Amino acid sequence: MMTTIGKPRTQRSAKTHPRDVTPTASRPLPSKTGMRRMPSCRPQAQNLTMSTAFIYLKLPTHQLPADHRLEDRIDQALREAGVGTVLGWGSSLGDAPPGQMRPLAFLRIDIEADDLNGARQLLRAFLLDAGMPTGTELHFTRDHHPLQDLFDGADWRLDQPVAGSRRNFHR
Repeated sequence: MMTTIGKPRTQRSAKTHPRDVTPTASRPLPSKTGMRRMPSCRPQAQNLTMSTAFIYLKLPTHQLPADHRLEDRIDQALREAGVGTVLGWGSSLGDAPPGQMRPLAFLRIDIEADDLNGARQLLRAFLLDAGMPTGTELHFTRDHHPLQDLFDGADWRLDQPVAGSRRNFHR
């Protein structure tokens, strides 16, 4: 004899089932191959708009100030201005001389910007005040083109193409 644990299952009509908000929501759709597929819950790519921008800050380590709280100070400035936040940071290694370990070459700080131009302006001013080294780069994308602001030791060169980049981000 078979025993049932819990309440016995009851038949429900498709109209009263909580998952059936629309009649076809849980019904597989036919495909050209004869296989059935479930309808996608994802929005269509052409309808997506990016509300935030990704920026990464690339700081040469050879002349960085001994400020181990730099990332926190940048995050605080971005948040207070309401233009973004620091997502994370890390170090990049350079080329190793023969027979030696690879040295640290760059500190990279990843930033999510709610206002790309506002965040870039704030970061450039902040980094000048903090005494950032020559060769500091602020990378971003505009109109599907990778660009960077470069610090040459005296001033920022804005909207420069990324050297060696052949990428062009298309939809």
